[in-house]
This record gives sequence, C-alpha cells and structure tokens, in this order.
Amino acid sequence: MASIDWSALGGAGKSSGAIVDDAPAYDGLISLSAVALPRYLRGAAEWRAWAETTASGLSVEHWRLARKWFAEVSIGSALAALIPLLTGARDLADLADALEAMPLGDVARLAATADLIDPQTPLDAADLLALRGDLPAARRFCDRYLRETGRRRAAIARALADPEGMRAELVRLLRVHHERVYSALDARLREERARGATALRAQIERAGGAPPTYIRGRDDLAGFWPVVIGVSTILGDGLTHYYHDIDRSLFDAPGELEGRAQRPQQPYEPFIAIVGARRALGVSTRRRGVAPTEGAARFADPAERWAALYTALGDPSRLKIVRALVERPRYGQELAVDLGMSTATISHHLGALNKAGVLAMERRAHRTYFTLDARALQALLRQGEGFALGLEDGAADRARGLADDAASPDAREGMA
Repeated sequence: MASIDWSALGGAGKSSGAIVDDAPAYDGLISLSAVALPRYLRGAAEWRAWAETTASGLSVEHWRLARKWFAEVSIGSALAALIPLLTGARDLADLADALEAMPLGDVARLAATADLIDPQTPLDAADLLALRGDLPAARRFCDRYLRETGRRRAAIARALADPEGMRAELVRLLRVHHERVYSALDARLREERARGATALRAQIERAGGAPPTYIRGRDDLAGFWPVVIGVSTILGDGLTHYYHDIDRSLFDAPGELEGRAQRPQQPYEPFIAIVGARRALGVSTRRRGVAPTEGAARFADPAERWAALYTALGDPSRLKIVRALVERPRYGQELAVDLGMSTATISHHLGALNKAGVLAMERRAHRTYFTLDARALQALLRQGEGFALGLEDGAADRARGLADDAASPDAREGMA
C-alpha cells in the first residue's frame, strides 16, 4: 500500500529550484476533471473528444461524484497537493490510499483551502473539526472566510460539516476511476508524459533551476515550498495551477494532534503547476492571452495598436479592473463581486482589455484567472507616449523629464 512521505514536511530532500514530476496521478486528476467538465480541455481536441465519450459511458454514481468534487467545487483538483508526497507507483490508487490514511484535520484543511480564502482564516485542526456535524456553523465559517459564490460556499460547508463523508466519497471515486478508466488509459499517456518531463528538466537546468516563464503565474515563488511542475499528456498544451496561499503548513505532521511530534520546521506550502506535455515539448499551437509587452504582434499598423490600447483603457470600469488586477490575479466572478458589476459586464470589459493585449490569462483548476504586470503595462504606456510624440525609445522619458522641469516652480519663476 502506498503512503505519504511525511519526512518531506521536515525539509528532507528540499530543493531551491523547481521540481519536475511525471507521476501518473497528475494525468489521473486531469482525466477526472475532464470527464466532469469536458470543456476544461480547451486546447486538447483529441482528449476533449475522449472525455465526452468516456463521460457518457460512466455509471451514474461515477459521473455524479466526478461532477460533485471536480466541477461543482475544486476540492478534487486540490488533491494535487498530495502527489509530491506520494510513494509507490504514485497513481490514483496510491492517492486514494494516502487520502484514506490522512489525519482528518488535514483533510478538512485541504477542502477549506481548495478555493479562495481569507489568509487569516483559523485553520488549525481543532478549529476545523469543531465544525463536524454542525452545518449551520460550517455555513457561517464559509460565509465569513471564503471568497466564493453562494453555491460553492454551501457545497464546501457541507463538506466541512461531514469531512468523513467527503473523504469516503473521494476515496471511492479515485479507486473506481482508476480501476474502470485510468489504469488502461495510462499506457497511451506514459511515453509523451515522460518526454515532456525530460524536456522540462532540461529547460530548468539551463535556467539554473528557475521554472519556464509561462509557469510563473505569480511574480515571486520564493515563499512557496516545494515548487513542483507536474506533467500531463491529457492536458495537451494547457496549464493549470494549485497553490497554497495561507500562512501555515497545509498539512500537519503525523502524531501532532496527539502531541507525539512538533510542527515541521519547513512548512509545506506548495506551488504546483500541471503542464500539458505538448506545451513542455514546445509543440503548442493554441492562442492564449498575452502579456502587455507582447500585444504589438496583433496589429500591422502601430497607430491601430495604440488606438486599441487607449480605447480599452478609456473606460472607468476597465480602469477599476486594471487597478484590481495590479493587486493580484482574479477570476471573472470574483471581479464581478468585488466591483459590483454583473458577470456579463465584467466579461465584456475583460474581453476588450485582453484584445488590446493588456492582460494575460492562466488556468487554475476550472477557472481562468486574469493577470496584469504593472511594470509591463507602465513600459507599454511609455512606448505609446513615445509613438504619439514621434520620439524614439527612451526619448519619451527624456521629454517627460523636460516637461516636468518646465512645470516646476523654479522654471515658472525663470519664465516670469
């Protein structure tokens, strides 16, 4: 039977660089996400067709549990946090065994942190296990600390009120999916997944341990450990992230609740990117959102480029979106709630900003997060200013300095 390598929580095998992991369990979780929601595989037509066909042949319970834990909430996808700690074959069967053996407080914490949550949420095992059997208390907890829609908060509250039932369903789903779907499928996936992992390791070695630029969904990964890049054939040229974003270790060491072990010195705060093997191999043909400095390629006439940019920014609502995204990545529903707009309005504005090349997009679980690099946008605006003034690169900054000097009190006194 597989187990969790809990010694990793104490820092054993710690690496300062990104770790490439080709465990079969990553493809296993992606396959569950795909049959639960086939449109999840937007950039992998072959596997999307496979997911649609496979979903139609599942038993009612198999499909219902996949939808419940991998589409209606992200708790199933959050199981990716366990994969770097697995031993054995490290497939879905091993993941099920490890989940079954986990302390219940860790299971509840994994569920509570699967989506957006207030960093100050009380997440000690005692706090979470106090919600068992008390659905009203679990609902109050979720309403207070989770930044989610009402339906998702309600679903997570039910899970926290019955963590044993949640775990039992997830373990049953992982085992059934492994036996009936994934064990036969992996033979088709293994070779490409291994080639993708080999390519990624070579890239990272050449970069001195740093992950590829498309992995960095956040500017700074220094606060995370470990940084793991899982490889999935089914994901095609896609990319999805899981990251633990609270101020404590995601898991407690075994025996801690009984006082037999102290909290690990090295908190387990993982950043896990699952990369499609085709992307890792450099054969992606899918068009994605681009970073601000890459938008020029869309426009043959530079005047059209800058007109599109200023038109996109020339709306108060879009400027509010830009300011919100400067703080951190957000998804559409979150922006709608925070800014008091309808989801349709937010979608319209995000489309305009993306078309102008202002935004980039990244996938995390079943959501698309929109990101914006403030420094890149600032540089882009300076280039636009230089074009409008007919100046070469860098001349706009010099012109701005002259204008500032001319507007200074000393300059005005000199002109008097």
